[in-house]
Amino acid sequence: MLRSLSPSQLQELKDLQTSKLKEPPSFSSIEAKKEKKPNLFDRACDTVALATGSLPALVVYLIGTFVWLGLGPLFQWGNIWQLYINTAVAVELTFTSMFLQNVRRRHSDTLSRTLSSICTLDSSLETKLRAMTCDTKPNPTIVIAPPETSRTERFIDVYAYIVGSGVGVALTTIVVITWLALGHLLMWDSNWWLIIGTYTGLVGFVDGFVLRNVYFRQSAILETHLQALVSADQDVLSFLGLPFSAREGDEAGGKEKKSLGLRISEGMIYYCAMPSAVIGSLVVVLILIAIATGLRWSETGQLLCNSPTMIVEGFLLLVLFQAHNLANVRKRGQVGRALERRQRVGGLLGLGGRGIERGSTESLEIGTEIIEVKS
Repeated sequence: MLRSLSPSQLQELKDLQTSKLKEPPSFSSIEAKKEKKPNLFDRACDTVALATGSLPALVVYLIGTFVWLGLGPLFQWGNIWQLYINTAVAVELTFTSMFLQNVRRRHSDTLSRTLSSICTLDSSLETKLRAMTCDTKPNPTIVIAPPETSRTERFIDVYAYIVGSGVGVALTTIVVITWLALGHLLMWDSNWWLIIGTYTGLVGFVDGFVLRNVYFRQSAILETHLQALVSADQDVLSFLGLPFSAREGDEAGGKEKKSLGLRISEGMIYYCAMPSAVIGSLVVVLILIAIATGLRWSETGQLLCNSPTMIVEGFLLLVLFQAHNLANVRKRGQVGRALERRQRVGGLLGLGGRGIERGSTESLEIGTEIIEVKS
C-alpha cells in the first residue's frame, strides 16, 4: 500500500510526522505479545532440523554410504545388502521429514499471519488517509508480467499441475488398486510388496526434482517483488523522515558471510533446481526401469530401482535443508519488517496496534489495489 500513496496522502503523513502528534509504535513490543512460544515438541523439531541441516550430519551420511558400499563384497552384493541401505535411508527420510515438516509449517503459519496483518493494516491506513484527504481516486492498476519460461519449464509446470490435481490423485488410486488386485496372483510374496515401493520411489524421485524446480522459480519471483517492496517502502519512509534501519537496508543488497555448509547447500539447490536436473532424473528413472525389466522385475531388479534413488533423496534432504530453512527465515524477516514499517506509519495516524489484529476487516472497495496478472 505504501507505494500507492498519493502526493496528498504523503504530504498529510509528512505534516503529521513533522508535528510529532504520535509516536510510532514499537514493532518488537507488539510482535512480542503476539508471538506464540514454541512448545516442547516444536523446540525438539528445531533442534533436529538444525542438526539435520548441518555439515557434520552430511559427513556422517556420506561415511555411512561408503561403509555400506565397502560391505558389498562381504554380502556378495545380494538383496540383503541392498535392503540394509533401503531400510536405513527409509528410516532417515521418515523421521527427519516429520520434524522438518513441523518447522516448515510453523514458518508458513507465521508468514501467513504476518501477511494477513499487513493486509488489514494497509486497509486501515488507506481508509483513514482517504478520509483525511478526501481522496476518492482509485489506485492505479499494477500489471505483473509473467516470467519468461522455456519449453522445458512449461513441461515441468504442466507435470506439476497434473500431479497435484485430482488427476494425480486418481492415477495414484488406480495404481494402488491394481497393486492390491495383483496380490493374489503373486501370492502376496516379497516381490509383490516391492512393486508399490518401487513405484513410489521412482515417481517420488522425479517429483522431488520437479518440486525443487518449481519452488526455486517461485522463490526467485517472490524475492524480486519483496526487493521492489523494500525499495518503495524506503522511499516513503525517507520522505516522511522515519528511520530505515541498517538491517532493513541489508535486504536491498547487503551481503553476509556464509559458512561452508551453507554455500554447499545453496549451490546444490541451484543445480538441483535446474530444468536439466529434472530431465536427468527422468533419464535415470528410465534407465533403472530398463534394468529392472531386463531382470524380469525380480527382487534384485526392483531393489536396484530403489537403492540409488533413495540414497540420492536422503542425501538431498540433508544437503538442501539448511539453505531452505535460512530462506524461510529471511522471508519471515522481510515480511515482518514490512509490517513494522506500516506500524510506524499507522502510529502517525493514531492507529497503533489496532489495525493489525487478525480478523479485523474493513470495507475498502475504493481503496483496493488492483493487481492484474498477464498470461
